Amino acid sequence: MVGSNPKTAISNNQKPLLRLKQVVGLAIAGMALASCTPPQAEVPPSPTTAPTVTASPTLSPTVSPTLLPSPTVSPTVIPSPTVSPTKAANVLTIEKQVTDLVAKAGNLTVESVTCPEAIDETSGKAYDCQVQSDAGTFVVVVQPTGQAGKFRWGTRGLLLLSKLDTLIQRSVANQGGGKVSVDCGSKARTAKQGEVFDCKVTDAKGKIRTARITVRDELGNVYLTVL
Repeated sequence: MVGSNPKTAISNNQKPLLRLKQVVGLAIAGMALASCTPPQAEVPPSPTTAPTVTASPTLSPTVSPTLLPSPTVSPTVIPSPTVSPTKAANVLTIEKQVTDLVAKAGNLTVESVTCPEAIDETSGKAYDCQVQSDAGTFVVVVQPTGQAGKFRWGTRGLLLLSKLDTLIQRSVANQGGGKVSVDCGSKARTAKQGEVFDCKVTDAKGKIRTARITVRDELGNVYLTVL
């Protein structure tokens, strides 16, 4: 072929080959890409579901029931009937006699005398009677003599000073001192063993002497010394 450019002919002849190579190269490149990055399957997106929130039930506050106090019922107390102890007639008589004797001997106001419910007047046994007076509470010891309504008596825990005055007057008279007046103080005083006190003794001429008393026991027994 005259006037033709051989290089151009060759170039033209090689164009299909070049295209084929390009195609093959693209295919190989596509295969390389396919082998390096495997196709990912399309996963349909999960529907976005809002979490269901269950509201906690509103709890009403527990209110304790108001307890009304039980009415306080005071028990009805039925008083026991007062039963006066039955005393023998001779005991009532002795109580009356003690009341009169103590009031006279001690110049006291006797409020009450309480002796045991039974007193055997033939036993010779001594009995205690409680006496309440304006001088205080003390005991009168009663010892029956064996004859109805007859007994010896004395105080315990208390000195009746009027009886002591009489004792001193008799003692001075027996010693030839004549008649005297005695002043030992108040109506009565407690009888404590070993206690010592003085009484004033005045004779008919107005001379004053002293009688010293020492208490021997709570029964009212004493030692007497006229000074």
